[in-house]
Formats: sequence, C-alpha cells, structure tokens
Amino acid sequence: MKKQLLFAFLLAGSIFTATAQQEMVAVTNRTFQAAYFGTAFNAGALHGVLTSIDVNVTLTASTQSTYANDFTVLVTTGLTADDVITLQAGGFSDFSALENQPWPSGDSDVVGTVCDGRVTLDTPIDFDANPTLKVYFGNGYFATGGTNSGTWNGSFTLNGVSTTLAVKDAKAATSFVVSPNPATSLITVSNEKSPITNVSITDLNGRIVKENAVNNLSKVDMNISDLSAGVYMMNIKSNEGTATKKIVKN
Repeated sequence: MKKQLLFAFLLAGSIFTATAQQEMVAVTNRTFQAAYFGTAFNAGALHGVLTSIDVNVTLTASTQSTYANDFTVLVTTGLTADDVITLQAGGFSDFSALENQPWPSGDSDVVGTVCDGRVTLDTPIDFDANPTLKVYFGNGYFATGGTNSGTWNGSFTLNGVSTTLAVKDAKAATSFVVSPNPATSLITVSNEKSPITNVSITDLNGRIVKENAVNNLSKVDMNISDLSAGVYMMNIKSNEGTATKKIVKN
C-alpha cells in the first residue's frame, strides 16, 4: 500500500491527434519519473466543455510500486505552486486539485497491467471560458525520495472538446466589440447582430472575478473599477456563439 502524498512537478513533451468533439492523446511507451508531466495541450488550444476522460494505457515498466493507475491527466493553468489545478484524473499522490478522480482500473504495479475506463467530471470544464487552462499527462505518484518511475503505452481521450473552434464561435469572435480596451472603470460589450446572454471576466488563473447574466441585450456594461490593474479574459456568450477577448485594466 502506497502512503506518500507530495506535490512535485517537472515538464516533458507530447503528441496528439484530433477528432470532432474529442481529442485523443497518444502515449507511446512514455517513461515518467515521479511527478513529471508532459504537455498535451497549451493554453487556448482547446475549445468546448470537457465532460469526461477515457483512458487505455498499459504499464510496461515500473519502479518503486508505480501502479498502472498512477498515469495521471491534469487540467491546470501551469505547474508551479501558484497555479490552480482544476482537475486531477488518476495518480496516487494528492496535488490539491479542485476535482480529483481516480481511474476505475489499473491498481497494480505488475508490468502488463492495463488502466482502462472513463472518469466523468462532477464539474465539466469550459475551456472557452477558461482559455488559460492547459492539459498535462504523466506520473501522478511521488514515492519516498522521488526516484520512482513508470512507463505507459496507449492513449487517453478528452471528450467534449476539440482543437477546432466551432464555426458559429469563430463568427461570433469577430462580431463582438469590446471598448474601451484598456479600460479604467467601465468597459462595454456590444453585438448588434446577436443578443448577448452572459458576460464573465476571469483572471489568468481561470477564476471568475466578474459575471453578468443578461437577457438578450445588444450592449452590456461591466464595471471593473474594483479590479486590480492587469490582464484579464472576457468571455462573452450569445445565441450566435461564444467568444473570448483579452482585456487590460489600467
């Protein structure tokens, strides 16, 4: 029984392929040391709402009780101590994610053990509303001393998201007008072609700092005078689609 819980991250590389409303990431005999992670998708690469993750990987090598289900997928703004981890799927060590889901199989360090199945998110993740989020994968077990490792072969699939922006969203992105930008106190969103239904502002960690749910208005004012100076992301929804705009508070 493994009992060590620790937070540690380093970075590796990735490879992926795409299908409609899904993104499959290939894991080709990838070896990860304790709490090392590779990048699957950088910020802004994914669109849509992540609802579940399918995994099918085989443990092909293991040291110090690294199990098949220590294969881990993270959704986070980054890998530093200041970043917010939105989701941890798999892995024994606890990285303090807002949601932590274990895989349904793979509880063994015997070479050849398969980790296979699906986790369904309690809280789906909207990548358009949180464009700073990234996806990583690697070894979610940090044994005593951090010298353990695991090698996996297979793939995992993100359901509900795609690297291709929907046609209606791409159209919407050009129809919203945000001004003034930069702004000090009041910033206005307008769209004469399609009524606006929701406007939210997130910081660069993906946390909502302002939100205004409206009833089909062509123009919405947001008071940002109480926000700290810096860069934020404005997420706009309408019947025509959704768009994300970078705004600057002076």
